[in-house]
Amino acid sequence: MALAIESERTITNSHPVQKGYVFVAKGNVYITRHCRTRTKELGEPLFVVVDSKGHRLGLRCPRQVYDEVLTAERATAVDRQSIVDRKDARDRSEATAALVRLFPRIPPEAAEATVLHAFEKRSRRVGRKMVVSLDDRVTRAVIAHIRHCYTPYEAILRKGVPREQARLRVQGEVSRLLRTWKGLPPASPQTSKVCDANREEQTKRERKLRKRIEKKVRVKRRKHPS
Repeated sequence: MALAIESERTITNSHPVQKGYVFVAKGNVYITRHCRTRTKELGEPLFVVVDSKGHRLGLRCPRQVYDEVLTAERATAVDRQSIVDRKDARDRSEATAALVRLFPRIPPEAAEATVLHAFEKRSRRVGRKMVVSLDDRVTRAVIAHIRHCYTPYEAILRKGVPREQARLRVQGEVSRLLRTWKGLPPASPQTSKVCDANREEQTKRERKLRKRIEKKVRVKRRKHPS
């Protein structure tokens, strides 16, 4: 324990930079993780930099360590991105398989939009919450998709209605469509109907969502060409 305390100290950003050290801003996990590990391997002190409110800003490590890590980061960027892309594709494939299994009657375009949106990397959306089982994440993602694209939920929110109250107002529509997509019979003849206006609005929202996600994918590919 004493070694950990001596080898890593917390300082504020107003503290003068130590001789031979450089500030490494947080944000690139590969760089900060390897700067920390390499500095400790060399037995050099590592400084965690925070602002006046205690929010972490980054690290200060020996300049030679930072230069070494930066070189390695650039040399391995393509291979690491390829690994990430394969994992993301596998995750989306597993999510799609679970979605179709749970909701066999879901329209293909709705399934695609749900997976792309809810499982988008770094989005912090329900699909990325790994502490929740895949089936639960998929179900929550489908519920959210129905709520936003098949009900007047967003219009209700724009009127200033609190989020929880707005969700309660559309819960019946959400439940009815969930039953339909699961392949279950409707609760009653009346509750299974969705008006044409809602269908058209849903289609527009899904198209906008797909275009937005596809644009993000194109930008990502330009930044990290294979």
